[in-house]
Amino acid sequence: MSYSSIFFDDTGNHIYRSGITEEEITTLKKDIQRLRCYMNEIDYIQILRDNIYECLKCFETTKINDENSFVNINRHMMNWLNSFYGWIEHHEKNYNDIFSSLKRKYYDGNFEYRLAYELRSYTVHQGLGVTKIDLDILNKKMTFPINIEDLSECKKGNSKFRKELSHMVEKNNTVDAFGFVKKFLIIIERFQGEIWSGMQASIDNTFNNILEYVKHDDLMIYESYICVDKDNICFSVGSTIILFMKKLKSIPVPKKLNEYIDSIINPSEVIPNDQL
Repeated sequence: MSYSSIFFDDTGNHIYRSGITEEEITTLKKDIQRLRCYMNEIDYIQILRDNIYECLKCFETTKINDENSFVNINRHMMNWLNSFYGWIEHHEKNYNDIFSSLKRKYYDGNFEYRLAYELRSYTVHQGLGVTKIDLDILNKKMTFPINIEDLSECKKGNSKFRKELSHMVEKNNTVDAFGFVKKFLIIIERFQGEIWSGMQASIDNTFNNILEYVKHDDLMIYESYICVDKDNICFSVGSTIILFMKKLKSIPVPKKLNEYIDSIINPSEVIPNDQL
């Protein structure tokens, strides 16, 4: 069976490309699925970013006399930690050739990444991450200590990390959840940037393969379909390209999050959008 690619404009539908083989259609469908998976990749980091942002805003707006403060803080902590877990699972399933070595690099090289990884499991199986809110009356400042002592005693945790936490407990070191989340934000954006850099060549190739079946010019991409004939449409290809290009606008770090990044690192070290 032979297929054609048709497109629509103000005057109706027109054939863009004809004589498309079954083998080409099979390859095209795989490319579309691959591009949709990449769009989900963008969705996962957006979900994680949004949950981190909401958690940070919760820390900023918490009032000591609000009886719901404790619940709200832990709710937002659990939201982004579980989003982080979903982000990991997505990459391990779909991009493990890129992800596996980077995962080891970021786990071994960043305390906040290790803490997030272990704290997610702890909050699901053992207890809440933040167990109290402290108020420094003199400085009029609240802190949100993470219970690293209980976390260090959790038998399900990584043994090396538990020892690391035990040493911190012995030295009376503490971890404030607000500062921890801000530092984690920087780490995860750098991690995501490296993942996207590793994917770039493959994604460009997939995008260009699909684009061969889509009517386009310098000004626009036309809605295009694969069909047996002009009146028997099989599936859309143009909508995938259009949606993908819209999704690309979500890649740069949003301004609202860059403001948090600016607050704890030198402005010259802020992650450039073109590196993400």
